[in-house]
Amino acid sequence: MTAASATVAAVSEPGDVAEGGEVDELRRRLAELTQRCRRAVHDATNALIYARLLDAAPDRRRTDDLAPVIARAIHVAGAGAVTTVAFVDGARATTRVGCDAVELTHLLIDLLRRAVEAGASRIAVTVAPAPGARVVVRLDDDGPGAWTALPIGRATGGDLRIERVPGGGRVTITLAAT
Repeated sequence: MTAASATVAAVSEPGDVAEGGEVDELRRRLAELTQRCRRAVHDATNALIYARLLDAAPDRRRTDDLAPVIARAIHVAGAGAVTTVAFVDGARATTRVGCDAVELTHLLIDLLRRAVEAGASRIAVTVAPAPGARVVVRLDDDGPGAWTALPIGRATGGDLRIERVPGGGRVTITLAAT
């Protein structure tokens, strides 16, 4: 039993201060508070993970396999239940890119989290080769468009394009393949 539900149970006893509709309102407010606390814990956990990634990567501009970077981002963003990953047209899970792996991970976490928070029920991550020894990582979702104003530069060492497509949104990240 959570502290919030214990509090509701405590004031729900006959003769307590809250009665009738007040108990329902108290339950609603406590549920909202519980949700906000969970979100704060989730955000703090993400910040700590990001800080650990920064500490663990003194030479952040290096070659990394994409699969573990994508898997880590999906896990940290809490998007595993709605996200699929596909390596297509010759791209493999061992496809390597030369980029700031920490910044790429952080970027993917942010994009996935925004999509989930905006109500996406499906996120497809697709990795494909691109002309000129490059790799494209594309995120498509069926949400209402959470990716409209991201404060992102070129820290990943690649290019970023955000667009609305029929049925949702699309983010395309183009990186140098190694």
